[in-house]
Amino acid sequence: MFNRRSFLRASGLTVAAASTGSLLAACGDDEGEATSQSDLIVIANAQPIPTLDPDLTAADVPHSVIAEICEPLLDYDPESRQLVPKLAESWTYVDETTLELKLREGVTFSNGEAFDAQAVKFTFERTQNPETKSVNAAFGSVTAVEVVDATTVRLLLDQPNALLTQLLTIYPMLPPQHTAEAGTELATTLVGTGPYKLKTFSAGYEVLLERNESYWGTKPAYREVSYRTVESPETQLSALVSGQIHIAADLLPQQAQSLGDNSNIQVISKPKMLMAYINLDSAGRTDPDGPMRNKLVRQALNHAVDIDSIIENVLLGYGTRLGAVAHPAQFGFDESIQPYEYDPEKAKDLLSQAGYPDGFEARLISQTAGIVAQAEAAQAIARDLEEVGIHVTIQTMTDPTAVGQVVRGGEAGPMFQFGNAARGVFDVAAGLSSFQSTSAFSYFDNEQFMTLYGEQAVSTDPERRKQLLSEIQELMHEEAPVLFQWAVHAIWAMSTDVDWPGHPGRFNRLYTAKPA
Repeated sequence: MFNRRSFLRASGLTVAAASTGSLLAACGDDEGEATSQSDLIVIANAQPIPTLDPDLTAADVPHSVIAEICEPLLDYDPESRQLVPKLAESWTYVDETTLELKLREGVTFSNGEAFDAQAVKFTFERTQNPETKSVNAAFGSVTAVEVVDATTVRLLLDQPNALLTQLLTIYPMLPPQHTAEAGTELATTLVGTGPYKLKTFSAGYEVLLERNESYWGTKPAYREVSYRTVESPETQLSALVSGQIHIAADLLPQQAQSLGDNSNIQVISKPKMLMAYINLDSAGRTDPDGPMRNKLVRQALNHAVDIDSIIENVLLGYGTRLGAVAHPAQFGFDESIQPYEYDPEKAKDLLSQAGYPDGFEARLISQTAGIVAQAEAAQAIARDLEEVGIHVTIQTMTDPTAVGQVVRGGEAGPMFQFGNAARGVFDVAAGLSSFQSTSAFSYFDNEQFMTLYGEQAVSTDPERRKQLLSEIQELMHEEAPVLFQWAVHAIWAMSTDVDWPGHPGRFNRLYTAKPA
C-alpha cells in the first residue's frame, strides 16, 4: 500500500521496455504528401471523441485534444503542480469576491481573432447561457464578468470560491465570432490560441491536428498530432508494434509487462489524476427502497472485496489503494484514513444486521473507458461479492458520454463504476463536488457533508480548509457512499523514437513531445 510519500516517488516511475519489428513507418497526409517520423506523432486511445465543444463534454480524452487547441487563463506546472500564468499573465483578488486578471498582450486565435477581455467575457457567458446546455457547472459563483479594458478582466462572485483560480486551469478560452457563427458545428470546428489547430475531424476514427505556426509561445516539435480512436487494447498493441502509432494509451498491465524484451518500445507508468470507485445509490435515486440506502450494506460491500488482491493480481501493481474519495496528489489529502479491511465474515455479519442475511441481487454498470483493466477488475469484484451473497449482474458501457447521461438521469443505481478525474484539479474538494446533493451526478444525500463542503468552499484560510477536508474524508469513509477502489496508474507504451514524459494530470500535453 502506498502512502503519500511513496505515491509521489512512484509518480516518477519509468520502466524501460522494448519491441519487435520495425516501428514508425512513414505515413501520408490527406494530400498524399509523405510525412516523416519527426513530422507526425500518433496516439491511440480507447475513449471516443464525439465532440470538441468544451461545454458539451466532461470526458478526459476529448479534453486532452481540446487542451492542444485551446488554452486556459491559468495553468499548472506539470511537475510542481503550482499555478502558473497562461493567457493571463497575473491575477489578484481585489477583495474576497472579485478576481482581477491581467491578460497576455498580442495573442490571437488561430483564425486571426484577437484574444482579449471580450473573449474571456464571451466564454464565461456562453457556458452560463442555458441554451448552451453546458455540462460545466464549475463557475456557478461567477455572477458577472467585467471588462476593465482590453487586457484586464474581473470575475465578480456571489461568495468567495476557494477553487476558482484552480478551476481556471481547465477552462479553455474561445473566439467569440467563430464560436457564435459555428453554433453546434463547433464540435468539429474548434478554434483556439493553442500550439495546435484542428486540421480534420473524422468521427469514430481520428482527430488530426496541425501546428499553429502563429502560436504566441514555444512551438511544438511535431508538425502534426493524430489522436486515433482504437478501442481494443490488443489492436493498440498490434498497431504500436507494427509502427502505425507512436503511443498506446490503454494497454492492459499484462500487455505492458509482455513488452519487457523489446528494445524499440518503452513503457511509462505514472499515477494520474483519476480515482476509480463504484458509486452506491445511498440516496435511492434509482430505487428508493434499495439495499444501498442502508449504511451497513455499503460498509459490508467495502469489507467484502479484496481490493489489495485485485491491485496486485489484476492491475499488477498499477494502482494506489484509496480509503476515501481523495487523491494523494491533491491538496487536503488525509493519509491517516486507511482503506477498509478485507473481511468477508464481517461483511456477512453487517448484511445480516441490515436485514439481508441471504444477500440480494444488484446490477453493476462497469464503465471501462480510461480505467486500466476495469473490465477484468469488475469480474473479480463480482466474484468477491458473490461469496457474501450479493449476486451481481455486470452491464458494460464503453462510452463515457452515454454513461454520463444515464448517471445524470438517475438510472445508474444501485452500483456503477465511476472514474473521477476531479476535473484535473489538484484539490480534494474538486473530486468531492459531484457528491453534493445538488449535483446531477450525485447519488449521495447527506446534510453533514453539505455543511462541511459548503464551509470549505468559501474559506480563504488554507489550514482551515485542510481541517474541513479531513473531516469530509472521515465522514465519507464512515458513510461509504462508494465502494472505494484505487487511484489509477496510467500505462503508456511508446516508441523509443519519441521523447515524451507522460503527464500525471488530466491532459496529455503532446505539444511537449519531441523526437528522441
